[in-house]
Amino acid sequence: MDPVIDNYEANIKRCATRLLSLQQPFASNLGLITSSIYIASDRERISDLAVNISEITEQTEDEHGQKYDKNV
Repeated sequence: MDPVIDNYEANIKRCATRLLSLQQPFASNLGLITSSIYIASDRERISDLAVNISEITEQTEDEHGQKYDKNV
């Protein structure tokens, strides 16, 4: 799932950069475009953290011998 989110972030940044360079938006649209870039970055960071939590959970399961349902 993480590579999918990484690709979304790259696509959003690419589209936003293209809009900024070709359309020269006014203030309200400029704010929307820059907000989109920040949101994409935050979403990617959240995805990375979720992967880290998942890996730590799996390590904890191995250490304590407990298994949790991964489909929940």
